[in-house]
Parts: sequence; C-alpha cells; structure tokens
Amino acid sequence: MDLHHRRAVFGVGGVVTCDSTSEGEYQECLAKARVLTDERPVFDLFETIRHDAAKGYFLWDHHLRRLRLSAEYFGLPFNENRLRVAADAAVSGRTCRLRLSIDSSGEVLAETGPLTVLEGYTAQVCALPVDSSDVFLFHKTSHRQVYDDRKALCPDVDDVILQNERGELTETSIGNLVLEIGGTLLTPPRESGLLGGTFRQALLEAEQIEERTLKAADLHRATRVYMINSVREWVPITVVFEPEAAGANKEAIVTTGS
Repeated sequence: MDLHHRRAVFGVGGVVTCDSTSEGEYQECLAKARVLTDERPVFDLFETIRHDAAKGYFLWDHHLRRLRLSAEYFGLPFNENRLRVAADAAVSGRTCRLRLSIDSSGEVLAETGPLTVLEGYTAQVCALPVDSSDVFLFHKTSHRQVYDDRKALCPDVDDVILQNERGELTETSIGNLVLEIGGTLLTPPRESGLLGGTFRQALLEAEQIEERTLKAADLHRATRVYMINSVREWVPITVVFEPEAAGANKEAIVTTGS
C-alpha cells in the first residue's frame, strides 16, 4: 500500500497443476479478487442451540467456538459472558430452541422457540450450483439468500440438497448432509463449500462419520441419506430425483428411517 500516491496492490494467484486450464485459473483469480469489489450485506451472526431442562445446552462449547471464529473473521465484537447471560435469561430453564445472535455492533440477542419434529422430510438436488468460494457458506449468518433462492426453485419438496460448481454435493439449507454407502457414513468436506455444523464436528471428532467428496450419483448408491444438525440430530431424507435422474416419472426413496 502506497499512502503517498494513494495506491494499493492486491495480489491474487493460484497453483497450476497438470490438469489446470487457463480459463479455470483466470476464474479462480477473479473469485479471489471479489473481496475488493463485492458489497458486504448487513447481517447478524447466529447460532441455533438446543436446550434441555434436565441436560442443559447441547454442544454449547462447539457453538461458542464457531461463533467466536466467525466474529473474529468478520471483525465483530465477541463477549462470551454476555452471550451466556443472555442465553440463560432467555431459556429460563425450559426445554426449547435458542437462537443466539450478534449484530454488527456486537449487540447480543437471545430468542427462544419450541422444538419441532421433522417427519416425512423430502429433498432434491438443486440444479443451480453454489459458488464454493462464497464466504457466507462457511459462516452461520442471517444473510441466507443463497439458500432461499435455491429452495424457491424446488417448491415441491421440503428442502434442497445443494451442489457446487464442480458438481460436488455440499449440504441442505438447514443442516449438513450424510450418506451411508457400503456401511460407512460419509459427509462432504468443507472445501466443497458448506457450513461446518457443530453436530457434524462432534461426529467427526468421535469418528462416527468420515469426510469424502460426494456427487449426485452417490445418492443413488446410498442406502440411507440424512440431514444432520445440533437441534434435531439425525433426520432421514427421502430423496426425490428428477425423472431423468431417477429413470422413471416417480419419486426414488433411498432411506426409510434412522
């Protein structure tokens, strides 16, 4: 940065491999430089936490760690004590769902709602890909346009299974994705462009699931498909394939229960 001449240089680049293309490398440079031109939307950081009257907060430390890391990334104030005080006052010892948020000024808001059960949960792969370099995919924020736009394209199902520009599966609009293939529970890696869920992280730490790059074709191979998050844990998904993908003009069900 040259303050005297009021100029700055921002370097971008990539690693060229044997299968790289000039167009691909150029697009990667443009994606990395977007931080200088994209206008940041107004948003809050938030966590959705399950509270049990007898057991307390589920994965509290995991939620607070993710919230702290996101606050540090975006340069927002973070005060763990204020968050805990607000959370305790909101839940008041009840079993409920807690939404704990931080706005751009560092103000803390805690709201509660009832715990609900998802039954007959259906989802399909959205044809419109997400950009795996989109920073908002990696942080839990109130800026959810990428999810809302894709859900709007699939009005006949409860949720969407997202895929990136490389055709890699990522997540659903409300949780992480797990496929059971050959008796192993597999979840897409964060590098595909997805939120590192707290329940997902706990399962990885316990070696109950494994990371693996997954494609839409893997949904046909899976014996079970789940949406997971820390509020509902394991939710079986009935995957609805497009007629051409399923090979017939009907739903293709790949999971029957947890």
